[in-house]
Amino acid sequence: LWVVPGDVGAVGNPPTELLRSRYAQLVYQPMSERVVVQGLRPGRYTLVWGYFHAEMPGAGPVVRQVDVPSQGEVSLR
Repeated sequence: LWVVPGDVGAVGNPPTELLRSRYAQLVYQPMSERVVVQGLRPGRYTLVWGYFHAEMPGAGPVVRQVDVPSQGEVSLR
């Protein structure tokens, strides 16, 4: 799971460009289905859920834009 400030368009499959980003935060292998990210400044963010080392089957990584703090919870299902 990546948390990226601002709007991100399409990402690769796998999204290796995010590994080289100086501003994206990677939450590596979340331990549960619910992930809480704290300390974000108000603004627009993009969440990217996908493998960082291999292609994801189907449509590839899930990409969602969220506004913080107006959206308390986001489901990537």
